[in-house]
Parts: sequence; structure tokens; C-alpha cells
Amino acid sequence: MKDLSLAITFLFSLSFFSCRSSNPVEQSPQTVTSSKIAVSLLMKDAPPQVTNIVGILSRNGFDTLKSEFVIGNDTASCEFAGIAVGVWHLQINASDNTNTVIYSGAADVQVYAGVITPVNLTLNPVTGSITVTVTWGTSTTSSNHVLLFGSDNGSVVMPSASLFHLQAFTVEMYVQINNTDTTMVPFLCETNLDQWNRADGFSMKWEEGYLYLRVALDSTHANAVAKPYSFKPGQWVHIAGTYDHQALCIYVNGVLFAEMAYTSNIYYGTNGFNLGSAYHSLYGGMHYLYGMMDEIRIWNYARTSGQIQQTMKQVLQGNEAGLVGYWNCEQNTATTILYDQTDNNDNGTMTGDVSFVLSNAFSQ
Repeated sequence: MKDLSLAITFLFSLSFFSCRSSNPVEQSPQTVTSSKIAVSLLMKDAPPQVTNIVGILSRNGFDTLKSEFVIGNDTASCEFAGIAVGVWHLQINASDNTNTVIYSGAADVQVYAGVITPVNLTLNPVTGSITVTVTWGTSTTSSNHVLLFGSDNGSVVMPSASLFHLQAFTVEMYVQINNTDTTMVPFLCETNLDQWNRADGFSMKWEEGYLYLRVALDSTHANAVAKPYSFKPGQWVHIAGTYDHQALCIYVNGVLFAEMAYTSNIYYGTNGFNLGSAYHSLYGGMHYLYGMMDEIRIWNYARTSGQIQQTMKQVLQGNEAGLVGYWNCEQNTATTILYDQTDNNDNGTMTGDVSFVLSNAFSQ
């Protein structure tokens, strides 16, 4: 038997498929029966000996569901409907005409209330594996999980990527601050940006009562638009920074908050950027966000106030025009990877005291 190569990533493709299932799920009083898992396998490159595919969904305290895929020329698909909210174990077995399992693997799937969770499978005959791609609770109207940055130096380290080296951009996110020391609270900062002798790319931070959007002029100098702002502990705020080669702008909850004329090119070095942490030699080295963050997005153009307001309370699909980086925090809470929802796959690595928790930034 060949092992399944498992990769948990994020796609936004809400598809409806049919399948044959047996043994209805035992519903609890809190179950929302509109929750579903839709599974699809690309068959165009599958070896001809694969003639039968079965999905098995199980969870302690509930009946086990067995679904046979409907196999077409290009895809094989099935759907598990009326699923209770919670984490389910999905087993996939692909067999030949003698019922010998030749491909097999499994993944845990988080089911959310009233949401279709797509699971996409790709069989690779060259490597003898199937890639399983799970979208954890995709929804266009709700955001169930957020990043929690605790009191013990949490950070998400993002890799260097040339597609973020933009001369026009929008960076936006929801933040919630619980810091007691507000000397410097980093949100999204290029690595080493605030070191005295280093400047690289763009950043957003809160420093000594001022909300900043900062851009590098060269490797040792930077400029910024900044304005006093008071965060209330425990309150979600949507912040955004834009640059169109005419002005640096900061938006708070979609409303223009600060603006500064600016026309210089932004300098980019070789560093990536961090979420929730940054270095500042003036204030004693590393500083961290103690609070929460959600719906982090980078666009390759300067969005208007109306455009920001239109989508700030929506979960995106990941394929929107101009969207080059999107981290919605909706995923397996046990992972230490923050997955990029775009096809660019610029995933972040979580280090220190940072984790996924249930919350809803869109509620405020």
C-alpha cells in the first residue's frame, strides 16, 4: 500500500458534489444540520487501475459515515451532509477492481456551523501519493478563529517574497491590543525594520501612542505617516495602510485617519516580515504584540476607503484581483503554520506564545 502524502493548505472553492452515503450521523441537540463536507478528487492524471474510491468519516460518539465517490472523466466527488460541528477524521481509500487498496490516507477536518468545508484531493501517479487539501470552515460572512499573541513573545515569521516588494500597496488587518507597555506594539513589520541602522520595506505599528505606517527610503532611512490613536484593551479595530506613489494613508475601520504626501520609491532588501514582533534598538531590542490579530491581507494597489469598507467584514476567496497575500487564520488549531490563502502559498511559521483561538473580529 502506498502512503498518502498529506498537506493541509487552504483553498476557497465552495463546490457542491453528490455521493452515496450510509448510516446517518447521530445528531446532538447543538448540531447545525446545514454543515457539510464536500470532497473532490482530480481524476485526469489518475492511473486506470483506480476504479473505486471511498471516504470514511468518523468521530467518537457518532455513527461512522461511509461514502462512495461518484467517478467521472475529470473528477470524483462526494458529500457528507448534516454533519455535527466539531473535528472529524476523514479516511480516503482508493482501490482497484479487486478491491485492493492502492492509495490511502487520512486528515482531520474541522466542521463549523452552517458552513461547507471543501476537501480537495489530487492523485499523483509519479510520486504514488494523493495530496489532501482542506479548507477549514470556509464562510463568506464569518471569521471563527484568530491569532492569539500571548504574553511570552509570540511571533509569525513570514518568508521573503519578491511579490511583496510593491511600489503601490494596501496592507490591512484586524487587531486587538492587551499590551500594558505601549512603547512599541508591532503589527506587521519587515524584519529588522526598526533597528537604527536598518530599513526595509513597509510596516504598521503603534508606538508611544501613535499609529504608524512606515516605509523604507533606503537601507538606513525611512519615512512614516503617524497620528495619535488610543486603542481600547480588548476591542477589535480594523487598520489599513496604503501607498499609491502619491501619498501614505492610514485607515481605521475603513475611514481615512492620517495622510501624508509621498512620492519616493520604497526600498526593499532581502528580509521577510513578521506579524506581532519587531526589533527596535532605541527601546531595548525585541517588542511584541500581546493581543489578537485576524484577516491579514496585502494587495498590490492602494485601495480606497470604499473598497476597504466593502470587504473588511467578509472572508475573501483568495483569488481576488490584486490580492497577493491573505492569511485568514481559519485552519487546524493544532498547526504551527499560518497558511496563505492565495495561490502564492507564502505561509508563515508561528514561534513562541502564539496560537489559534475561537473569536470573531467581524463582530465589532
